[in-house]
Amino acid sequence: MAPKSRWLAERIAKEIRERHLKQTRPGGRLLPVRELARELGVCVRTVLAAQRILAERGELEIRHGSGAYLPQQSGPRWAGVFTAFNILQPHASIFQARVAWELSRQLEEYGIPTEFYIGRSTLREDDPPSSCGRLMADAQGGRLEGLAILSCPATIEWRRTIESLRIPCVGSNTPYRVEMGYADMLRRAVRHLSGQGCRRIAMLAWERDGLREPLRRALRECGLEYRPEWVRHDLHPMLSGAGWEEFREIWTASREKPDGLVAADDVLFDEAARAIQELGIRVPDHLRVVAHANKGADRRYPFPVTEALVDPQRYAQALSEMLIRRMRGEPVAPRTITLPFEIVDSAAAGNRVVLCRTGIGATMG
Repeated sequence: MAPKSRWLAERIAKEIRERHLKQTRPGGRLLPVRELARELGVCVRTVLAAQRILAERGELEIRHGSGAYLPQQSGPRWAGVFTAFNILQPHASIFQARVAWELSRQLEEYGIPTEFYIGRSTLREDDPPSSCGRLMADAQGGRLEGLAILSCPATIEWRRTIESLRIPCVGSNTPYRVEMGYADMLRRAVRHLSGQGCRRIAMLAWERDGLREPLRRALRECGLEYRPEWVRHDLHPMLSGAGWEEFREIWTASREKPDGLVAADDVLFDEAARAIQELGIRVPDHLRVVAHANKGADRRYPFPVTEALVDPQRYAQALSEMLIRRMRGEPVAPRTITLPFEIVDSAAAGNRVVLCRTGIGATMG
């Protein structure tokens, strides 16, 4: 190769390294030669010479008829289960902890080793992606083959970071996710309370669920009035005493009291139940309750409660199957699965009767 041509090929090799090799995961394929030539403003022959230089140095693997690839990372590889929020906090959701454990168990049944990644985000702030350094290092180092994201701040920075990982991802902030059918749960909970004679229905929730409008529609369907003073949604469930405070605000908001309550968050209801007892409210004489709960948690309430049960095991199963298909390069359809609730009567003695059960609903994302 002539000195001038060699110098140009070296320069283009450096640009390919900076622009593409550092952004491509181990084993990943580079852009086709013609696209690289067009992007870099040189001829195809120069790009091919640059790729040969990188291949001689072990930085690139050329597969004739297929293209140029980064070498595969040596050493063990695994799938990750990630939540940006600290589920080790005292008031963290039991649901997320159980889903994380189930995901790990189900993936390992398929022979896929797993690692947990737990972020530091708290109820008061959403930490940036840089706070999860081990996750980023393992993804960029080619040690992660796939990632199931249980929760993640809905920010542009996080979405772009997830896309930049260049590995199969499912869950929060991705097109491949499992959602819980809160709107349908509200509709059936209100219908159930209305059928029990309740005419004044309140709701405890968390603002991120966006349940005020679904509640308004559900009440309208039953000919009931939406009372904003009986809807509380502004305190994060991880804040100690949040459920107790929200229920107290509902109960003292007016002289007229609600006779039905939908608790759309299990953590909030744990503390709201204590408030109900402390205020001397007799359930179900003064108030009937439908509360979000997790199947298998085996909770016992001090008064009769109708539970809106969601199954963490089914949630984990749906998410793990999506991840496995993506890691195998298989199509995933539908991209969004909606997990239903079961409406179940739970007496103080712990006996349960299923009132309504529906199958998993699927909607295209």
